Amino acid sequence: MAWHARQPAELHRWLMFWFKKGTVMRSILSIVAVMMVAVQVWAGSIVESERKIPVIKEVDVVVVGGSCGAVAAAQSAAKSGVKVFLAAPRAYLGDDIAGTLRLALEDGEVPESPLANLLYTVDVKDGAQFTYKANVKPNEKHKDSGERLADGLYTDATTHSVQYDKDVTITADLAADTEIKSVDVMAFRRKNDFQVGGVMVSTTADGKTWSEPVAMKQVEGDEPDMDRFTLEQGAKLRSLKFTVKMKEGIKRILLGEIVLHSAGAGTSVPVKVPTLLRVKQVLDKTLLDSGVEFLTGCFVTDVLSDADGKPAGVVIANRSGRQAVTAKVIIDATERGYIARMAGAKFQPYPAGKQVFTKIIIAGEVPSAKDMTVRALPGSYDVPASASRKSSIQRVDGKVYECILKIDMKDGSFRSFAEAEQVAMDRTFVKTQLDSGDTLFQVPPDPMAGVASLKGEWPGCDKVDIKCFVPAGIERFYLLGGCADMDRVAASKMLRPLTLISVGEKIGSAAAEAAKNIQAPKGVKLAGKKEAGKSAGEVKEFLTGVRPFQSGLPVIVSEKTALPVLGEYDVVVVGAGTGGAPAGIGAARQKAKTLVIEYLYAMGGISTIGMIGSYYHGNRCGFTTEHDEGVKELNAAVHIIGKAEWFRRENRNAGAEIWFGTMGCGTLVDGKTVKGVVVATPAGRGVVLAKAVVDATGNSDVAAAAGAECIFQGGEEIAQQGVGLSPKRLGASYINSDFGYVNDSDAYDLWLFGVRGRAGCKSTWDVSQIVESRERRRIIGDYFITPLDILNNRTFPDTVTRAKSNFDSHGYTIADICYVSEPRQERVSIANIPYRSLLPKGMENVMVIGLGISAHRDAMPIMRMQPDIQNQGYVAGVAGAMASRDGKTFREIDVKNLQKHLVEKAIIPKEVLEWKDSWPVNSEALIMSVKSLGDNYKDVSTVLAHADQTLPEMRKAYAEAKDSAAKLVYAHVLGILGDATGVDMLISVVDKTEWGGGWNFKAMGQFGRSVSELDSYMIALGRTRDKKALDPIIKKAVQLDAKRSFSNYRAVTLALEAIGDPAGAKVLADILGRPGIGGHAMVSAKDIGPAGGYTGLSGDNERAACLREIALARALYRCGDYEGLGERILKQYAQDLRGLYALHATEVLKGGKSGSGKR
Repeated sequence: MAWHARQPAELHRWLMFWFKKGTVMRSILSIVAVMMVAVQVWAGSIVESERKIPVIKEVDVVVVGGSCGAVAAAQSAAKSGVKVFLAAPRAYLGDDIAGTLRLALEDGEVPESPLANLLYTVDVKDGAQFTYKANVKPNEKHKDSGERLADGLYTDATTHSVQYDKDVTITADLAADTEIKSVDVMAFRRKNDFQVGGVMVSTTADGKTWSEPVAMKQVEGDEPDMDRFTLEQGAKLRSLKFTVKMKEGIKRILLGEIVLHSAGAGTSVPVKVPTLLRVKQVLDKTLLDSGVEFLTGCFVTDVLSDADGKPAGVVIANRSGRQAVTAKVIIDATERGYIARMAGAKFQPYPAGKQVFTKIIIAGEVPSAKDMTVRALPGSYDVPASASRKSSIQRVDGKVYECILKIDMKDGSFRSFAEAEQVAMDRTFVKTQLDSGDTLFQVPPDPMAGVASLKGEWPGCDKVDIKCFVPAGIERFYLLGGCADMDRVAASKMLRPLTLISVGEKIGSAAAEAAKNIQAPKGVKLAGKKEAGKSAGEVKEFLTGVRPFQSGLPVIVSEKTALPVLGEYDVVVVGAGTGGAPAGIGAARQKAKTLVIEYLYAMGGISTIGMIGSYYHGNRCGFTTEHDEGVKELNAAVHIIGKAEWFRRENRNAGAEIWFGTMGCGTLVDGKTVKGVVVATPAGRGVVLAKAVVDATGNSDVAAAAGAECIFQGGEEIAQQGVGLSPKRLGASYINSDFGYVNDSDAYDLWLFGVRGRAGCKSTWDVSQIVESRERRRIIGDYFITPLDILNNRTFPDTVTRAKSNFDSHGYTIADICYVSEPRQERVSIANIPYRSLLPKGMENVMVIGLGISAHRDAMPIMRMQPDIQNQGYVAGVAGAMASRDGKTFREIDVKNLQKHLVEKAIIPKEVLEWKDSWPVNSEALIMSVKSLGDNYKDVSTVLAHADQTLPEMRKAYAEAKDSAAKLVYAHVLGILGDATGVDMLISVVDKTEWGGGWNFKAMGQFGRSVSELDSYMIALGRTRDKKALDPIIKKAVQLDAKRSFSNYRAVTLALEAIGDPAGAKVLADILGRPGIGGHAMVSAKDIGPAGGYTGLSGDNERAACLREIALARALYRCGDYEGLGERILKQYAQDLRGLYALHATEVLKGGKSGSGKR
């Protein structure tokens, strides 16, 4: 995005070609400028002092909102030749359709505009639809839902396969004669475990006469561990019969998918009810086609004004903080005219009392409740359920129900609407629910006072006076929504999608013409409000730009202003995901006045909305046991829907207040003590005061904004766990994915990943609204957990949870232990988590949980399992309640009393109450461990954990070792620790050892060491920093080509980078010049496309190519560079559209050529 030349100008054109084709920084403060301003209390407000807000866009027209009408307005304005920016509040576009499930066309509605026609058509899939039956019952380990071999998913053997324990014949029925071009059978393979030996296929056109079986050709599959059996057809068929044979000596087969490629693929047919994915994809594509730059996940918090006091743009809040967008004309396309209200428009008062709302659900039964009537809408969805195995619900014949509710409304405040959302969920939930609208729909009863008013029926888009959409007394402003000045019945008709699109086009065109006659605004600022009161602390927030590494952007002045206090609570939980939802329950059950805020419209985060509804590992005890039993008792047909509802109910039952659709965007701090959270809502920005804050964002957002020291990717080697964005299939509860990287602190990166993910997803119901990131920004706490703590079973006196998992790393690892030890898949470890690791160093009244805790990245795979984060969240909630009740901080509470409660809750065993710190190990034991080390790395984790004490003993052991194998072990470990004692031994081994296998990049399902023995020896050799090491390393580097394993390149670059000698530069430059090695940065339209169609192989290939090139360029740069090549490549990646690569390259360049090569 052309954020003032920080990104390529053609940013929003980059997906066009692909759509048409169909296809450790130590302190976060070193990266993000955090504003700290004096505040005062004033009559229910916090007055924040002047600050400067970065301007990320200067446009002619800014559109606020993500509705179909908003998109139509932006498209229309852009077609008129003006620059347009759109800010949408949700993680997707189409919140008025997809966000409410108001999908169906009503009788008499006919799409006319190009955009409407696109929304209400469906592309004929490449794979024809069919049903199938097998003559063998599948094994329960990989059972069949009845649709698994025809669901479009076949990238993960664990969750996308059907297991048969003998040869099987599968008959596929097309239901009608269908032209089939070719057929594919996808089968997973694992050596000596499961593999298909061959597939025969026979066909019938009439359902009676079958052809002779023909052998299908076996070719490489779409994934590394997959075979594809294929055969050309080119005939009209009714049914096909596949006979699948096991490979000789194998005892089971795992089939992933049967694909019948139809001749009609690529055409479109009209539909009355589109899928959510169709709506989102079409609206994404519409803006990209039109050259409209847009961001999702943005709340508008303020309206800017120029020197004459006229509207001149908006301020937006997102995961990157706050930014400004200046504009000549504003189009407010929010559902309640929120931006017009901010601009000072006059509205009728919102009537107190019962108000009518609608909420749409898809379920297998009609919901029933007081003050609610229900009508059926078009749409039928008969799908397999994903309930508990003991449940009697196997399938759901889902219908669409519009629930019309009368809800008591105190007033028109956001808080009243937040409560109305909860009341509606209370009334409409049924156990056979398959989906529900994110939000309620209402024709607003409090319209704006416009320049003109429509008193009668809706006259049609052509005849309606556009002045109905212009607020009286406010220039350069249009309101596109239900608050326009017209009769409420007319407004209800105008809000139908087809009409709203037409109105949007009309307003967009008018706004563009108005903008052409207006000069760019001068003297733009955010005007302040009157202030009074006494000093209370500081407001802190991120003010760097839409990307956390941006600098040098223009700014506007935000004058000293009053920030409203939206509420005051004992405990505020920010984020209601896997840990946040239990935190709310824990706090509220202790009778603390509790508020839980959540950006999405359901609880559970990754474990529900993210489609990861099945445990992998985790210590299933304590609160998690209660949760599991509660969800099972709820007996929902779809596990993740039942889980989200159980979390919500338990919070409500305990007395917690819940605000969905709300984002934490700053922190109120007095010195080093957190006093509250700044939040962005659809209605604007305010502060929530709190005695204790639980940061459950998973990204340390609250703590980081407050000034806590944090770590994430810096200029050291890139190492991140992979990220996915799962398809959402009705009835399903587990669809995992991993095909890229995301920086959760980068709003642009989140937007990009969402657009690419939706574009790359094949036809399904929807795509998750939350990225499945496994590694995020983490605090530096009072204690920092390391992998060695876990491997050595270290105990802590303040242990509050015990996590349990194997080393599910989703990529490669960087800790010293990972080069000299093998973290195998079958080994399950226990991690004792101390209370101190949840407390940001130096900060009071805030506790961080989940992926944001204080720990080394290579410890996180053991500690990020859902059962453990659920227990951890409960702990934080109870601790917050104890602190607020006793008038203490999190640090000051009696941790032993907390632990006693946790023992009662069965979260930790009673023995923990007597635990001491099991470190340090005494010197005699360490001497014995060093002696044992020579025996194939025995006790290596103990030796590494006490390196300061064991280094002298290892040097001695190396000198005295008679056995060459033991001597090599000592040299290896010494080298990894940066000690050159064994350099000659390492040189000898590297010289004599030929390049062997190595490790090719793999994210999903990656376990064990991600380097070969030779790779590890070379890394150790480089870390010695001995000049003698250069020659053997360079000799190995010369042998690298595009066919060598990823880990071989990584070993060479890490070794040469550690030495940092200019002698290594030439060979690195030569490698970068070889075919296939360079040129993988994505900085413009032609470079980038949809994210891989959810196949891990394509995502792995993209990452591997970029990581290899960056590693070579970084090593080259830190070896002094060669003809500026390393610097040029790094500068390209600093402009990369993908946030992690851009952040890393920026940090490397910032550190200069003398930057550290060791993480």
